[in-house]
Amino acid sequence: MPVNQGNYEQIVKELAEKGVTLVAVSKTKPPEDIQTLQRLGQVDFRQSSVWMPRK
Repeated sequence: MPVNQGNYEQIVKELAEKGVTLVAVSKTKPPEDIQTLQRLGQVDFRQSSVWMPRK
């Protein structure tokens, strides 16, 4: 399913208002989707494994 720009922008806006950063999971997505998100300003990508911040 291709990236829905309107939904993405709305989600990012709502999260930013709460001080939350969106982390995109890229493991099974095609390169075109990742490139689209990068053009929209997404910079945090992870694989589908659990990721915990370092303390």
